[in-house]
Amino acid sequence: MGELTGWKEMSLGDVARWLSGGTPRTSEPEYWGGNIPWIGSGSLKDFRIESSERMLTSLGAANGSRLVGPGTVIFVVRGMSLKTEFRVGITQREVAFGQDCKALVAKSVVSPIYLAYAIKSQTQYILGLVDEAGHGTGRLNTDQMQEILISIPPLPEQQAIAEVLGALDDKIAANRKLAETAEELAVALVGSRGGARVPLGSVVRHAKLSVDPTTLDVVRVRHYSLPAFDANGAPEEVEPIAIKSSKYLVENPSVLISKLNPRFPRVWNISDGHGPDALASTEFLVLEPETSTTSVLWSILRQPDFSTALQGKVAGTSGSHQRVRPADLLDTDVIDPGALPGEVADSVTALCLAAASARAENQTLATTRDTLLPALMSGRIRVKDVEREVATLF
Repeated sequence: MGELTGWKEMSLGDVARWLSGGTPRTSEPEYWGGNIPWIGSGSLKDFRIESSERMLTSLGAANGSRLVGPGTVIFVVRGMSLKTEFRVGITQREVAFGQDCKALVAKSVVSPIYLAYAIKSQTQYILGLVDEAGHGTGRLNTDQMQEILISIPPLPEQQAIAEVLGALDDKIAANRKLAETAEELAVALVGSRGGARVPLGSVVRHAKLSVDPTTLDVVRVRHYSLPAFDANGAPEEVEPIAIKSSKYLVENPSVLISKLNPRFPRVWNISDGHGPDALASTEFLVLEPETSTTSVLWSILRQPDFSTALQGKVAGTSGSHQRVRPADLLDTDVIDPGALPGEVADSVTALCLAAASARAENQTLATTRDTLLPALMSGRIRVKDVEREVATLF
């Protein structure tokens, strides 16, 4: 770092105080359902951490978990997600966290937001440290993590770097919120105007063409998998040889719906992104709408009563591996897309297209951020060199 005045290298173990979390007993109802977000390996999805599907009461936080304040860096050290991605973020409010995560409280030498980005910049190296804890669960060794070296510039430059990267993340968060709101409106609109009901199988074609990815005459494929859906709702682009089993070909505009665990609905609107290089996990059914757009069909399959109906048809005893048989799924009654008023169908399609556009922009923004991240963190490029380029994205 000789030519970078004021920069130095320090280990993660030296720049922060490390904390471990825990999970209160789930059998104690007075511990859950409060107003304190509880962050676990499954709920750490956003870089800016401020909410969770699971909430603790103050009593729960005091009995088995740990509270940390705003500006705390949290990352996953154990979980299935570690096999494909490294999740790290920074708290925006007081939260509790579980034993599958570590929390870092930055020391005075480093700003919390810079520390979060510095750790994120090491993603590929960190994924190389993941070992197997059994049953497909990834695990990071704390001692190895604490030995990781990061570059530490003077505090003013730390703040400048964080502001550039933060502007991109703020825009990504705003686009994500726009997409979620548009899709919620689409689902609500269909639910409020739907009337007649028909079996799902009567309004879709179930596409079942299975292919060996290595036989495809393409350089890269778009892989619609469960982990990709859970991570960011975008297919993973990989070389065909990286996929080790047969997949369904998504040749036409389609809606993918997972057979696995209908308690957690996974419904994917593929209005675009189909073709000879688009492959879906065999955990999905590939449904081509026959009387509507994919957006209308997607909004129908996202109705709460449809999800509830599927939960009553699951087979299997394990809560994490319950599946719905394809025949049973296709026999389930849904709102008839052909009976929806034309203006409703048009509005739903427009809302979902707006959501898709926001998500597509996010992919560009995320690519830019991920390209800049290691370069800024290493001092290879400086903030003044990229400010104008970043400004053109807004």
